[in-house]
Amino acid sequence: MIIKKRTIEIKRGLQLAVGGVGWGFFFFPILLGGIFNIGTIAGVLAFGGLFLWGAFRPKILPWLQRIREQKRGRRITSLLCVLFGCALLLAAAESALMVRAAVNAPPDDAPVTVLVLGCQVRGTVPSRAMRQRLAAARRFLNEHPDAVCVLSGGQGEDEEIAEADCMYRELTAAGIAPERLYREDRSTSTRENFLFSEEIIKNNGLSQTVVVVTNEYHQYRAGLIAKALGIEAYAVSAPSGVGLLPTYWVREWFGIVYEWIF
Repeated sequence: MIIKKRTIEIKRGLQLAVGGVGWGFFFFPILLGGIFNIGTIAGVLAFGGLFLWGAFRPKILPWLQRIREQKRGRRITSLLCVLFGCALLLAAAESALMVRAAVNAPPDDAPVTVLVLGCQVRGTVPSRAMRQRLAAARRFLNEHPDAVCVLSGGQGEDEEIAEADCMYRELTAAGIAPERLYREDRSTSTRENFLFSEEIIKNNGLSQTVVVVTNEYHQYRAGLIAKALGIEAYAVSAPSGVGLLPTYWVREWFGIVYEWIF
């Protein structure tokens, strides 16, 4: 009896610890960076629920037992458990695909065109995610002096300049020759990034083998879009950092499902 009680307390402590730490990972991007999306919502709710389950388990269990004593209650709880299990399997499968896509390196012996996918500009200053992508693009361009690059991203309502112009300014300031850079400043989505950049690639006779520079969590969905448009794409992934990766990784799960369906 003592061992059983101790085991229950250990499980409860783990639930509180995992729930609290996980909740913090998803809540602090909201608090510190104003990052609020479906990924942060899902993470806060999931880990907050785990923490509350650990904190109030003795009070919740009798209530759940009363529900399961009813036939309808058993059906509902069984259905919820099945749905939860399916969601976990789906998330695991998506994560495996995302990891594989993030390390889909380009061939070393073929000419390529680098395509940097734009993201938010804060006024005229690149966001953290854009800086990460630009750093990855700069490293690749320095290592492959024959490669050229398309910078893709239009101007959003809250941006003072186009994302492509911001990226061009940052890369040229970092020493990348202007003649290696092409600007695509009309796109407002990942799909348009590829569509409009493909026009530039074809009109300028650039290599049809595209190396997509974006954050690691975004590579799989970007690859899905490229494949649907008939574009041969490889990946050079920009690391997102531990603080923001969970939020964007979970958000991407929903984006992938949307892409699969629509």
